[in-house]
Order: sequence, then structure tokens, then C-alpha cells
Amino acid sequence: MRLAPIPAPIASRLAVQRMNVLLVSLTAAQTADQSSGPKSANHLPIGGVLLALWGAGAFISLLGLFRGLRLTRRITRSVQPILVERIEFARSELLSVFGQSLPPVYWKTELQAYCIQGDAR
Repeated sequence: MRLAPIPAPIASRLAVQRMNVLLVSLTAAQTADQSSGPKSANHLPIGGVLLALWGAGAFISLLGLFRGLRLTRRITRSVQPILVERIEFARSELLSVFGQSLPPVYWKTELQAYCIQGDAR
């Protein structure tokens, strides 16, 4: 099997010279633009601004989370058992609304709290 060369178009000398002129003018313009120094002393990169905004938002979110956890801890420390009078009052109110279909309320000695026994539905 013999491989034949792929014919390539012959570039004219004039086209190559035009391309060289374009490339030289582009590199000259780029080096002149870079050598002119910083345009503004107050220039901030957009990435730095976005990172600062993200950090501030994360900090505010963490503050809210810590505040919520502290309030939850305060509530759980201050919890007290419900008085029997309040349970009886609530039971009588619920019985008047729902009828005799309420589950019974029992005092659980192991937990030292009132519990409701009901059916899983």
C-alpha cells in the first residue's frame, strides 16, 4: 500500500506578508497597553468582592445558627412538667370537641411525665 501526499494549498507571498503585518501590529499594541501601568489605583477584582460577600453571608448565617442553638438550649433547660390541673382542663376541653375518641393519659413513673397511649394508624 502506497500513501500519496496530501496536496496543500500554496500560500501566496502577499497573504503571508499581510498576516505578518497584522501579527506585528497586534503584539505592538499589546505591549504598549501592558507597559502603560495600572489604570486606576482603586481597582478591585470582582473575584475579591464576590468572595467578601460570600464570607459575610456565611458569617451572618453562622451567627443565626448559634443564636438558634442557644435559644433551644435555654428552652430545654427551663422546661417544667405540666401541672395536673392543666392536663385535666385540656382533656375536658378536647373531650367536648372530639367526643370519647381521645386516647387515655397515663403517668409514666420511669419518665416522671405524662404519656398518651394511642393506636398507630
